Amino acid sequence: MKKVIILLGVTCIISFTSESLFACTSFAVYGSQVIYGMNFDFLNLPMKFIASTQGDITSFHLAFERTLGDVKFFVNTAAMNTKGLFASCQELHPTNENPPGKSDENLFTFELYDAVNRCPSVKDVLELSRDKPLIDLAGLTLHNLFADTSGMAVVTEAGDKEKAAITEKEGTFIVMTNFPNQSLAAGDFPDEEEKGADRYILCHEYLNEHGDDFNIEHGLKLLEKAYNRDPEYPTGCSMVFDPQNLMVYAALFRDFEHIWQVSVADKTVKEYRGFDTARVYKLDEEGILLSDLTGVTA
Repeated sequence: MKKVIILLGVTCIISFTSESLFACTSFAVYGSQVIYGMNFDFLNLPMKFIASTQGDITSFHLAFERTLGDVKFFVNTAAMNTKGLFASCQELHPTNENPPGKSDENLFTFELYDAVNRCPSVKDVLELSRDKPLIDLAGLTLHNLFADTSGMAVVTEAGDKEKAAITEKEGTFIVMTNFPNQSLAAGDFPDEEEKGADRYILCHEYLNEHGDDFNIEHGLKLLEKAYNRDPEYPTGCSMVFDPQNLMVYAALFRDFEHIWQVSVADKTVKEYRGFDTARVYKLDEEGILLSDLTGVTA
């Protein structure tokens, strides 16, 4: 029932608004340690941190608010679980206005993202989509970045009628913005007019220089360089994920002077750096609004 509500909500949003994720950036880096990162860029709407558990897997998610009539609900957009699996779901341009219909033989892109709640590795995620094409809702085209500690990282997108399009990591890192990764040949850069091309190139240049010694601090610096300057779609949350220690380091509302630390295993979020206090909050499926943590709403 929950999936039905979310699906109807997304459909309603597409039909009656022009809201867009527009500018998110994700990456996975395999240097001296494994690091994932994500900038979430959106309208000034509520966001929250959530922790949920299925079986022996606990997942941390960033979620953002959507509205269907008088009903408000939150949609997950980036996650890491206690097996070290990372997932990010971002908008993809150009949009597909006429995707195939839903059936038992295909998967919505956001359905595959949900695999982070129960899968330990990228290999397991890809098994779910083996021989099944990914599809999108009309006017809302998405793609996912999945990465794990084994060194496997992929971008998954709608492909042909037979199967999903899988773009594997080349070298020691992979970057996803808002154009189709499947459109690039190995080593190529996107055309300047592609959505997110500037941020994709910026990330590649930084990672080519710092990839070998990339760490949490480099991750935060890169996200600060790549955050969205557009006041209509500002970066609301910047996160660096440390899968070895199951920690997430977050700058909220473009404030990189104050860093929050999330323990995925302990399901807590605490003031980590730049604070006069060291408050700790417990995370659960209801989550904690980022505005309640910071007192900031935009």
